Amino acid sequence: MQAAIVLLLLCRVWTDSTGKYSTDAEFIDSHADTAYLQAGDHVKAVSLSRLSLDDQEFVAAQQNIKLIVGKVTSVSYNDSIVVRDDEAHDVRLVGIATPKAQQAYGPESIHALTQKLLGNEVVVEWRSKDADGRVLGNVISDKHWINKEIVEEGWAWNHDGSAVLADAESKAREAKAGLWAGASSVAPWEFQSLSLSSVTKKASTKVNKVVGTEPPISSSDESTGVVASSTHSRSRSTSSESAKTVHVKSYVTKKGTVIESYNRRPP
Repeated sequence: MQAAIVLLLLCRVWTDSTGKYSTDAEFIDSHADTAYLQAGDHVKAVSLSRLSLDDQEFVAAQQNIKLIVGKVTSVSYNDSIVVRDDEAHDVRLVGIATPKAQQAYGPESIHALTQKLLGNEVVVEWRSKDADGRVLGNVISDKHWINKEIVEEGWAWNHDGSAVLADAESKAREAKAGLWAGASSVAPWEFQSLSLSSVTKKASTKVNKVVGTEPPISSSDESTGVVASSTHSRSRSTSSESAKTVHVKSYVTKKGTVIESYNRRPP
């Protein structure tokens, strides 16, 4: 049963070896030199030699698919869910990108994903994990390919996904579905880049203010750039006061050099 369910999401545009003909179909199975493709209610046996090299490589890669069958116990931002069988698996829906929590349509997107998945039994097809150790998978719930549906309904972007996901996004754009209904939708990778740029700019502005605005330098200290603390007045008249020390606060020179605080005798 798992093998039958897993094949539901392997829909793609298949091209023949000449590159002249193509068709949408789901990959069902392969044996020896034959691939079995389903278009609508019809299953067709196609010799691998009649397919493009990309399609032949795709068929070969299906032998490496792993499965997780379990219940969705959590849905979160960043396209992620938790699926539990005998253990909990952190799963990221591969090929898509949903809005960040602080983005426009972020709450609507996670609500849509939650409605589709939370508490449901699902099958996850996967081949690899991301840098955070999350399973990168295609998720099927009740015979629905959720990765495709969430894009098709306009609550996620196609992000390095298949031609089928690219087509799903195109249809959502045309229909102005979900986040495409407004002009404020920004892809999460662009939003993150803009946020980092803003933080960097603010940090740079603060540094420039510190470096470019030194405390006033008294006429007697112009050659050294030393600034005396305002809490310790200098001795100006008597010889007895000349023995006192003046505390100089740390400061940053115009060249960006940090001078640590120290004590010195007044001139």
